[in-house]
Amino acid sequence: MTASEDFQNLVDRCREHCLWFTSPDRSPSTRETQIEILRLIERYGTRDDFIRAKRLRTWLLRNSNETFSVS
Repeated sequence: MTASEDFQNLVDRCREHCLWFTSPDRSPSTRETQIEILRLIERYGTRDDFIRAKRLRTWLLRNSNETFSVS
């Protein structure tokens, strides 16, 4: 599984319990919105969500020109 797939799976999984206030038909496509979504998951998600989001956010911050491809 790629980092982009992992990101999309995490966002999809968290939509109901900690991202309920975000639009379900839009995926974060800019680097800034992806980082913000991961921060929200870290803050409001489960422990497992926190670990996955932290790992993905760290990857994204290390690769400063990268974004996750979303569809």
